[in-house]
Amino acid sequence: MDVDSNILKESKRENELLEKINEWIKIKRMELIYRGTRDGSSSNDFHNKCDNKGETIILIKNDKDNIFGGYTSYPWGKDGNHHSAPDSFLFTLTNIYNINPTKFPSKKINMKFTIIVIMAQLLEVVKIWE
Repeated sequence: MDVDSNILKESKRENELLEKINEWIKIKRMELIYRGTRDGSSSNDFHNKCDNKGETIILIKNDKDNIFGGYTSYPWGKDGNHHSAPDSFLFTLTNIYNINPTKFPSKKINMKFTIIVIMAQLLEVVKIWE
């Protein structure tokens, strides 16, 4: 499995991290559809590339080299509504606390995922096919 993710490649643990993501979601193919540094970092740039693409993984790297993100089976959109996607989750892959890659199911999270996206320093979105 290969995806053109600078975030994962720069971690020096790309294969290991992709295997962990694949444990959580059975993936046949992935395609990078948005990179903030390539496609622009505005909300409109994000939605122009990501809306109505089906299920996606968000990869985020912050200024402390933490890699984290989320998965949603519900397509992105600009309708202004928040939608339920019970199988969605947030995750950490690498972090300064050396916590192993961990999945946090959405039912345990009391926040809006879009807040994390807006605060990201480096952001990539990957379209996935099961």
